[in-house]
Amino acid sequence: SFLIGTANGVLNQKGFTDIQLTVRIGEAIANLDVQDASASDLADKKMIDALVNNLPGGFGRINSFIRTSVLDVLQDVRGNVLQGLTRLEQMLVDSSTLSEDASSRKTSGAGQRHVVAL
Repeated sequence: SFLIGTANGVLNQKGFTDIQLTVRIGEAIANLDVQDASASDLADKKMIDALVNNLPGGFGRINSFIRTSVLDVLQDVRGNVLQGLTRLEQMLVDSSTLSEDASSRKTSGAGQRHVVAL
């Protein structure tokens, strides 16, 4: 499987999801063309370009592979987020104090906004 590692963890593994970073990576990959990549040494760039050009499909196939792999990662991340939100929603619904708190807020704190700091 294709993994996207970040300074904070691997995006498509359960337990770590950074939605904003995932979106930025997806946007960058959508416009990526491996042929435009550079190298600090021109000889390295020429060697890499020659190797890729000799592959079936060349740069187009490499670009497609990267985009398809990142799309799979994005779908994994979306699934993890939806699963986490669904679990959280259920925890809140199952909470015995939820209905008690909701009814007391309706009568005593109408119009007030409650903020919870995490």
